[in-house]
Amino acid sequence: MTRRRKAALCVAALALAALSCGGAKDVVVYKDISYYDGPGRDARKHVLDLYLPAGATDFPVVVFVHGGGWRHGYKDGFTNPYYKVGEGLARRGIGVVATTYRLAPEFKHPAAAEDVARAAAWTYRNVASYGGDPDRMYLCGHSAGAHLVSLVALDRRFLAAEGLPPDAVRGVVGLGGPYDVAYLAEDEGFPSLFARFYYVPPTFGDDPAAWPAASAPTYARPDAPPFLLLYGEYEVPHMGRQAYRLSGALGAWGVDAPAVKLPGKNHGSIVFDIGKEGDATTARIEAFVKGSAEGQ
Repeated sequence: MTRRRKAALCVAALALAALSCGGAKDVVVYKDISYYDGPGRDARKHVLDLYLPAGATDFPVVVFVHGGGWRHGYKDGFTNPYYKVGEGLARRGIGVVATTYRLAPEFKHPAAAEDVARAAAWTYRNVASYGGDPDRMYLCGHSAGAHLVSLVALDRRFLAAEGLPPDAVRGVVGLGGPYDVAYLAEDEGFPSLFARFYYVPPTFGDDPAAWPAASAPTYARPDAPPFLLLYGEYEVPHMGRQAYRLSGALGAWGVDAPAVKLPGKNHGSIVFDIGKEGDATTARIEAFVKGSAEGQ
């Protein structure tokens, strides 16, 4: 039996098994798959969900990381319906791996970034068994999740710790992300004043000298993957400045990393409208992932 035939049979068997795991007719869903079984495993946090286009194979895959200020959030639920990202993109032929991670203040940086790298490594090594193409793996995150995927893609140490080459990530999409931790705490206005006390020290420590090492722009490099940095017209004010800050750092090295303002969007709708008819975020992500995939 050929390797391709074996893979096809494996995918078919998994699709049948997924019927008991949930999902609409055009989306196959697997819930609560463990992506890390090593020391210190957290049964609630070291799990991920798969949202896959039914009947498809060799599709690109997006590892999606939720937001919540590094202190809150989960991969699914009704208060923050991140599952809509998985369903919306899967219906457009893109597999989604929705992961969660350890949260501050119990787990300070770099715990969350380490977990994102672990989830990416699981995806890279296992998604082919579910029909996805590991050579077309992208990272996408919202808010704090956008910071985490950007940092993991740029700071080589995180993927290297999981045995992955830097080019395992083919592209990164950030949605309303605070990419530069130091700038987040220094920027003017109430949102940054709030972040300076509530989000930054509990996650990254009290020493401002350590914050640049946790910031994605610090690791901009010429061989970085392409980025797409989206933010809303009615976004929290400093998030737009953050997008241009990372875009500029990458652009200085010749990396394609446009910062794009989406009309009518705010910090919530930029992610929770994904999958709706005519949604701008959905269209941008689909074009980025499928366009990049077709060009490689």
